[in-house]
Amino acid sequence: MLRLRIILTLFVTLLLWSASEAQLYSVVGGTIMDAETQAPIPDVYVLVNNDRVAGITDNGGYFMLNLEVGPHLLEFRHVAYQPKLYAVKVQQRQGQMLLIEMKPRLIQLPEVTVTERLDRLTLLDERNTYAVIQADQILKSRAANVREALTRLAPSAAALYSAAGFSPNQLPPTLYINGILTESWVAELIDVSTIDKILVWRTSESPVEFRTGRSRYLIDIRTKTK
Repeated sequence: MLRLRIILTLFVTLLLWSASEAQLYSVVGGTIMDAETQAPIPDVYVLVNNDRVAGITDNGGYFMLNLEVGPHLLEFRHVAYQPKLYAVKVQQRQGQMLLIEMKPRLIQLPEVTVTERLDRLTLLDERNTYAVIQADQILKSRAANVREALTRLAPSAAALYSAAGFSPNQLPPTLYINGILTESWVAELIDVSTIDKILVWRTSESPVEFRTGRSRYLIDIRTKTK
């Protein structure tokens, strides 16, 4: 009888603990939209308290999170949009639906003269490359963007991409477009049909003049000339 009482007590305690734990979380969901076009934005990463990726939006721009009761700072990131911060206070058993607007990023490339550009392209030749991806290879791979092209044709370099950030050992590749140093996220905005080829080097084997930071790979995207 005593053993039965102990078992029942433990069982009730477990149920009460589980119920109390369930009450410490609430659902926070919403839709991410383009601030200018009002179109939903897919593939937006949602970070919680600048710590972890807790969700990503679907094709309709929708996300859903299960958050602990209390204050949280949400951050929304997408390569084509300016990051967005949103403070939310999660209350017990009270779900919330958010409507978040994100502003497109403005791409600003450095100005270079034609002569300087040609000189830089001459230095960025195809010697010691890890991979040279031609336009016909990109076409055959059916890649929708540069990330997909790299994933299918130069996977080691693509593995370093992360919209949510980079650890010290996983920095984004150093990116050049036609020999011009460019922010790494800009690669995903390029129409793959305009690419002539993509040159990829391991940084240690790339031209010394173009090495920056601790990135393991250096990439130069060459666009087609009219």
